[in-house]
Amino acid sequence: MRIPLSGGRSEHKGSSSRCCCSAFTDGEELQPGTPQENTMEHYMNPVSASQRHYRQTTGRGDQDPESATEEPLKAVLLVAIHGTRTALKSKIETVALEVNLLRTDLCKVFDRVRVAEGTIGKLQAEVAGLCKQMAEVPSRSGTLQVRVEDTEVRSHSNNVRLLGFQEQAEKGATEQFVEQWIQDTLKPSYL
Repeated sequence: MRIPLSGGRSEHKGSSSRCCCSAFTDGEELQPGTPQENTMEHYMNPVSASQRHYRQTTGRGDQDPESATEEPLKAVLLVAIHGTRTALKSKIETVALEVNLLRTDLCKVFDRVRVAEGTIGKLQAEVAGLCKQMAEVPSRSGTLQVRVEDTEVRSHSNNVRLLGFQEQAEKGATEQFVEQWIQDTLKPSYL
């Protein structure tokens, strides 16, 4: 196989007129797709000798040279994933703490609601009792009104009227005035 060299000239195997590129080929024919050692392609390929040796010994010679950059990318991705995981874990713990605080507050509110419901139940029972008593009030007040009127009528009929005294003669002490007048007027003998 002939390899075109610089200037379009061809080099033959064992030719005496070699150009500067012939030092790289050493007269060997190149196989397409694989860089040969001591060739220009060999020295210009970014894949290191250890990577080429690894590919040759493991049978992975068909891999891209970019696969060498996959390991650092994986490491960067793992670090990013770990950082994200740590941040998410921290946020989840914060949310869990807040949920526990809300749960505690909610339990306190439920306790207050239970106490309020108990108090409201007691008040409703008392109000029901008061409503029954208030329903009885008109009949009782009617009975009491009749008694008051009867007592008033009896007190008017048993009243003693004293006539002939000047106005305001008792000076605010009616009972004492009447007692004194009776003693002075009747002069009972037993006194």
